[in-house]
Amino acid sequence: MKTAKITNIEKKQKTFRTNDGKELYVFELTFDNGDFGAIYKQSPSAYVNIGDSINYEKTERGTIKIQRDGDRKSVV
Repeated sequence: MKTAKITNIEKKQKTFRTNDGKELYVFELTFDNGDFGAIYKQSPSAYVNIGDSINYEKTERGTIKIQRDGDRKSVV
């Protein structure tokens, strides 16, 4: 688990459609430690802001899994 501050959030123009037909919005996050990766949300909001310090894991595919305070589950 890493902790870093978000320095940039870029909403991608293309959305991602899951096998069950859900449309997901793609956001590219950049962190102050040089890491970057994508998060996928069902809403057009990333639910994180520039300057937020978050705990996260980065998958092999470049997806960021955010660990929310008080939540043991990872959220993509």
